[in-house]
Amino acid sequence: MTQDDSATVASVSDQDWYASRTYGVFHIPACEKGKAHSLLLVMPRGDALDLGDNRRFPFTITAREIAADLVQDLAPHGVFVCEGQRPSEEEIGAALNRRDAWYQQLVFDGDRCGRVPTTIRRFPISTGAPLWRWGWNASGPTARGK
Repeated sequence: MTQDDSATVASVSDQDWYASRTYGVFHIPACEKGKAHSLLLVMPRGDALDLGDNRRFPFTITAREIAADLVQDLAPHGVFVCEGQRPSEEEIGAALNRRDAWYQQLVFDGDRCGRVPTTIRRFPISTGAPLWRWGWNASGPTARGK
């Protein structure tokens, strides 16, 4: 198997992620406590376009295309496609920075919405409250949260 035959998705998130596509269902596992990341190995898959009249056009989707599709909305949560078969320290650091910036923005939005009752939105409040309990505030993680 060459590097072109597979792609690796890494996650520093503490959440499991699931993605359902026409070419399969994928589970990106949560990063276990004490570990730097979790990995998902993606292989190429086949799919087909229905052209009507019982005609189909089969094609292959590369592993890298699948991996990019899976992580397209998960980058703020610390999920990314590795350049190689394993994530580098720089890739892990960048993912942690993106995740922490996302958490900080959620807490900031929740704080802002909490001060102006007419602008309360469910998502930042429900997401920001647990982050605050875990040691986050609008200026970043506290000593308790790291």
